[in-house]
Amino acid sequence: MKKLIARRRRMGVRKPLLNPRVAAARKFPVPNNDVIIVCISGFRGGTKNGMTRLRDTLRNRLRSAYGVNPDNIFHRSWNINHSNDPLFFPLVNDLIWEINRRNSNPSYLAIIGHSFGGWAACRLSKVTNKTPNFIGLVDPVFGISNTLMKPRDVPRGSVITNWFQDNGISIPSMCLDKTRPCTPLVNGISCGFQDVPGAVRKPVEFLRTAGGTIRTVNCLGQGRVRLRASHVTIDDDAHIHRLIFNQINNDLSKIIKK
Repeated sequence: MKKLIARRRRMGVRKPLLNPRVAAARKFPVPNNDVIIVCISGFRGGTKNGMTRLRDTLRNRLRSAYGVNPDNIFHRSWNINHSNDPLFFPLVNDLIWEINRRNSNPSYLAIIGHSFGGWAACRLSKVTNKTPNFIGLVDPVFGISNTLMKPRDVPRGSVITNWFQDNGISIPSMCLDKTRPCTPLVNGISCGFQDVPGAVRKPVEFLRTAGGTIRTVNCLGQGRVRLRASHVTIDDDAHIHRLIFNQINNDLSKIIKK
């Protein structure tokens, strides 16, 4: 070790070496299993979508920062049995079971959902043992008519944020700027509900990088064209993922200080 330190100093490296034993022995005030984060995908979400990528990002960053058990940051469909059928309701019992089998009364609980997953997040928040610390809604859609039913669909949480867009369901051609409009509703395919009670409204017009820069695409004869958000792309927006992480990170840092 002494020879290695001497060699690093000769090479101009002044930062101290990390002692692996110290790093391995680091203790986290928030127990590994005391944090639960649920990422809920929506209608026809499948197993690879913006919510699964958000889950993976949160697992990597929160495990290294706070020692959170990766299994406690999990993805689930809005309705595991009928994900592709808009006539059904969120399967809340399944979501509750997934939470409780990990920890029925965690110190920290966050629920994030896109599209019908946002609807599921709202209903789930009403029945958890612990009031959620944070609810993140990403273009939420409340059923086949996109109608929020009070009181069952009104979310319960300490902090509730709603990111939404009204550009369109999808944008087949970024260069032609054509959209599949938000209305009329067709079998639950819709743009997000904007006025969720108790939620901070965050309109989204363009897709952004994690740092907040608007993403662009090179179009023939037009140069760089800004990428507009749509219902089917907003859940994968890197900037929204970054803001969700920032909120959770800020929350956990306060718990640790206590």
